[in-house]
Amino acid sequence: MHRILVIPAALALLSGCLSLAKDYPERHLHAISAPRPEGAAAPAQGAILHVKPFTIAPRYAGTEFVYRRSDIEWESDFYHAFFVAPREALTDESRAWMTASGIFRAVVDGSSAIPPTHLVEGHIAALYADIRTPGALKAVIELDVMLVDDRRVPPAALMSRRYTQAVAMREDTPEALVAGWNSGLSAILTAFEVDLREALAAPR
Repeated sequence: MHRILVIPAALALLSGCLSLAKDYPERHLHAISAPRPEGAAAPAQGAILHVKPFTIAPRYAGTEFVYRRSDIEWESDFYHAFFVAPREALTDESRAWMTASGIFRAVVDGSSAIPPTHLVEGHIAALYADIRTPGALKAVIELDVMLVDDRRVPPAALMSRRYTQAVAMREDTPEALVAGWNSGLSAILTAFEVDLREALAAPR
């Protein structure tokens, strides 16, 4: 008889624990995306691009969203984070954009056995929500990009630029922040593609 009574008591205790667990806020994971609009140019004859893994400033290297509250106050958000670390995500999105551009015969990563003719090196200098001014929230993204001619000895930089976007957020939500970053990254990659075409076309 005692054994039968123990089981409901244990189940009641377990049920109480489970209900308490549901009271914790859920963690939401988001992804940055910047698909290139359709339309590509004829590929550069024989040119092969290696998009190297991007580097990132330490304060943005984690997966949690970063907010700038004042000139000296920053904070991160555990409950809203990137599904993939921003360093890898922006590298992948940039590689996909360059592939879709059609500028190069092939776009490869470090696992390819094909030797590249050109390299792209990127550094994520900023990736945060600027919430210093109520009613004027911005999704900020800064990317340093360099195009290198790897056929030269030593390799030579054909162009080097810093691209900055501060996109106004429509509302104070994580979804609006991600939408702002997506828009900013698309604008940066559009501008980089234009500069890249000019750099490749310039006489050497």
